[in-house]
Amino acid sequence: MGEDQALTFEWINEHGYEADIAGLRRDAGLDLTGFETYLAENGWTREADR
Repeated sequence: MGEDQALTFEWINEHGYEADIAGLRRDAGLDLTGFETYLAENGWTREADR
């Protein structure tokens, strides 16, 4: 693993990453798709559903 990747993972582990999805939807008027919705709309299924 490269040094940049190691620093990225270290930052994620120490600080995490988050976004204010509700705020983006409200303030920017964005129609954001959730992860599970995206998967369902693009033909992905859960392993248990196969």
